[in-house]
Amino acid sequence: MKITKIFLLHFLFVMGFVVQGNAQEVAARQYQKVVEAFTAKEQLSCVVEIMLYDQLEGGEASSEMKINYCKKGEEMYARFDLFEVLKNERHYLYVDHSQKQVNQLPLVPGEQIFPSFDFAQLEQLIEWLELEGTLFETSGGHKGIRFTAAKKSKTVIELIYEPESGHILQSSMALDLAPYDAVDHDLDGKRVVSNFTQLQSGSVQLPRRVRDVLQASGQQLKSSGQYASYQLNPLQAARSGR
Repeated sequence: MKITKIFLLHFLFVMGFVVQGNAQEVAARQYQKVVEAFTAKEQLSCVVEIMLYDQLEGGEASSEMKINYCKKGEEMYARFDLFEVLKNERHYLYVDHSQKQVNQLPLVPGEQIFPSFDFAQLEQLIEWLELEGTLFETSGGHKGIRFTAAKKSKTVIELIYEPESGHILQSSMALDLAPYDAVDHDLDGKRVVSNFTQLQSGSVQLPRRVRDVLQASGQQLKSSGQYASYQLNPLQAARSGR
């Protein structure tokens, strides 16, 4: 479960974190612009391949995860390993196929990806490491944003995107906290690389929707279709079990 937590932490970082550092205002504003435009797309479909490395540079991935993600208006679908996440304007569901459970989770109005996440630690990290931001262009004509702490550590946070479509193509974060005794983080000494492939931002078809999982039965809701045998944990039960 710790590996899954790390992967989700990085996915949330990529899809929702806004850098507020003061080292390079231009780079920070561009990072914010790219991320907000990408996540604000009315329709979006992609496969996110996330690799975890146990070293800051080189080596082979120690763990990998693939996330299939789709968004269409207020509806969202994501699948990774034996889990599915579904959302619409009324419900937010977390399906655990290993336990055969459908969990209802709190729905935050206006949410686009996953439930709200406490980014205070990451924001503090940007400030503490005094990251400097730069803009660059790849050999393939893509744009990039890089934050480093070259004077103090080997930390590198990088984002590569396609300027015309606004699609994020790759994100990586290598976190070196060795020089900072007061800073602790699950990714210290590790590197996470996320590749975004099969990108589509028009005419997206959701593989599955909330209505395929939940069905009204009088005043109650029940799991339905291929999930009919799954235990449905209502919102209150899901909260108490977290």
